[in-house]
Amino acid sequence: MHFETLLYLVGYQVFPHIGMFMLSLGTGGMYDYLGFGPTYIFLGFFILTFRMISVFTIRNKNRSEKNGKQTIVYSKQ
Repeated sequence: MHFETLLYLVGYQVFPHIGMFMLSLGTGGMYDYLGFGPTYIFLGFFILTFRMISVFTIRNKNRSEKNGKQTIVYSKQ
């Protein structure tokens, strides 16, 4: 078995299923403890928090501003 095949199998097939399993365990526990409505409000705020973090942390470092318009400058690599 090739190493790349193993990485694909584990990284792209197994880990998403493990993540769904963990998320469903947490969500099911919240349903039991909080109820349906508050669970979705909590999950919405959780997603909004990570969305706002990503807006400020994931930026294109090669972007420059010219004449008030943003232009993307690509560097050759």
